[in-house]
Amino acid sequence: MASLTFNGTSVNFTDATTYYNLPSVNYLAVRSCTFNNAGVTIWPLDQIVADTQFYLRNSVIDYIAAQKGPIAQAVELRVVLPTP
Repeated sequence: MASLTFNGTSVNFTDATTYYNLPSVNYLAVRSCTFNNAGVTIWPLDQIVADTQFYLRNSVIDYIAAQKGPIAQAVELRVVLPTP
């Protein structure tokens, strides 16, 4: 069974009357990309209460622009696919 706790208080996923504000990347919350439930976005547009218009790509652009020298590439092996 999955559970989620904020500051020591458990989230009751069966309580449809309680709402939580949480951050999400734009493509997941609004455009759904490939993260959806049978073509329906995970969060309906009428439930989005704030959109900062701060995109993940802007963070990457800002990071690269702030670098003073060459960026060294590295293989981190964070995603490992099974061998068929």
